[in-house]
Amino acid sequence: MKIKEQLNKIIENIDDNSNWDDVMYQIYVIQSIEEGISQVEKNEVISFEEVKENFNANKVH
Repeated sequence: MKIKEQLNKIIENIDDNSNWDDVMYQIYVIQSIEEGISQVEKNEVISFEEVKENFNANKVH
């Protein structure tokens, strides 16, 4: 979906009492989701097991 189409969809669906922060949040969410999808498509992800291993390796005891 093109950016203009996404913005129109946000405008159509946003509450009448919304402010600029609400609009910016919606844009941020869409950008974050699109970035995540792009990373998955490029195989730029790690497994949950790897996350746990990294977390445990960096834990302070």
